[in-house]
Amino acid sequence: MTIQSTVKLTDDQEKAMALIREGKRHTLLYGGSRSGKTFLIVLCIVLRALIFPGSRHLIYRLRLKDAIQSIWLETLPKVIACFPGLSRFVRGNETRHVLEFPNGSEIWVAGVDDARSEDSVLGKEYVTVYANEASQLPFLTMWKVRTRLAQKVEGCTVREFVDLNPTTRAHWTYKEFVQKIDPVLSKPGNICPVEAPDSYEWCQLNPSGNVENLDAEYIRSLQAAPESMRRRFFEGEYACDDSLLVFPFPETSYYAGKQFDDWVREVGPGNVRFAAGLDLGFNDADGFAIIAYVPRVANDPAIPRDALEAARLGRYVEPEPSKRIRQRWLVYEHKARRNGLSECAKAIQTGLDWATKRAEELGLSSSNILIYTDTGGGGAKMLPDLRNVYKLPVVAAYKRDKKAAIEMLQDDVREGRFMVPADGAFSQEAQAIVWTKDPDTGEVIREIDDKQYHPDLMDAILYAMRAVWVQSLIK
Repeated sequence: MTIQSTVKLTDDQEKAMALIREGKRHTLLYGGSRSGKTFLIVLCIVLRALIFPGSRHLIYRLRLKDAIQSIWLETLPKVIACFPGLSRFVRGNETRHVLEFPNGSEIWVAGVDDARSEDSVLGKEYVTVYANEASQLPFLTMWKVRTRLAQKVEGCTVREFVDLNPTTRAHWTYKEFVQKIDPVLSKPGNICPVEAPDSYEWCQLNPSGNVENLDAEYIRSLQAAPESMRRRFFEGEYACDDSLLVFPFPETSYYAGKQFDDWVREVGPGNVRFAAGLDLGFNDADGFAIIAYVPRVANDPAIPRDALEAARLGRYVEPEPSKRIRQRWLVYEHKARRNGLSECAKAIQTGLDWATKRAEELGLSSSNILIYTDTGGGGAKMLPDLRNVYKLPVVAAYKRDKKAAIEMLQDDVREGRFMVPADGAFSQEAQAIVWTKDPDTGEVIREIDDKQYHPDLMDAILYAMRAVWVQSLIK
């Protein structure tokens, strides 16, 4: 079977294609809206599927519905149409969203934001993986998929492609591909380069380089967009304004190894308590978090009168041991979509079992945990089942004053009182949770931009922290 392509690339796409032909393992294409990034990468994947029999290729987004809409129903058919006659030979499986080629090659289209899809994706090996619109993807989610870049096909080099409309320079794509530093290990004052930096390459494509394929009015609308929108969707530039980050963690707030164990010994195992929060996902993932903290105990020494006067004058410095006692540690986190409530209950019980085991190992006086649970929407119906059917210690969470709770968590983050695992899910989420910008003025609005990135764990943490803050005030 001989198939000829009718594709005519733009100059920008030719430049990007020349970079792709260099064969680097990891290639990022970023830039403005409708600049031809996605089409070019899907074209490369179709060519690889045609050239290498039996090869398997994955194109994924965070959510399956978005992958179906943008790739399965739009870009992939357009690319296939560029090979006259090819559509008669390929077969699309509409249930699994797999495009099957007569030579045994397959192109899989998937989402990775729920446990079932993630298991389906991670259960196979691929010679190509492509993260489409990576601005929505946490680094560790992408990293899990990257581990499946392991299929061996004679003559075919394994490749990873990534594309996005760029966000802020805090995003992992900018760090990894442009700066070539490790997005997890690198913190202010301690920059760690990526392994094999020569295997990472990037190219920028913008709509101004794709004018022959776009409506002139569309180009004009992008040019006339507000500054922040124009910079991202027309100029295709990463924003250097990291003040948009809701939770700018200082480097000292990331922990690893035995640091939590050391803290428990320092503050006294008998003083440490656990609290948990659960945010039930409906169109998104469940979030479950366990926080370790020290409540204010009855025999806390009173602050001396001279210290109170010094505090009034702004000269009081809190003793270091007291600062350590006020730290809160995110010690367990779970984030995944589910097929049923039993999956969620099983994941929660796993976390409770972990907490019980750690309490025994560290000598805590109690491992009893209350789980402060979302009761919004269907949550009110699920809470009785979680309590009565699955025997979980769930209680209704306090949900009001969310803005105030976010500000309190921000205070803890800024002051270095909230400790998070360096390689955990929330440490990655925190690099993507941003404030909204007014599309007309470009001013920052103190509302979380849920369209830019939906924080699955944040609400669970806030439910638990509300209890922590209250109990820390009780004598």
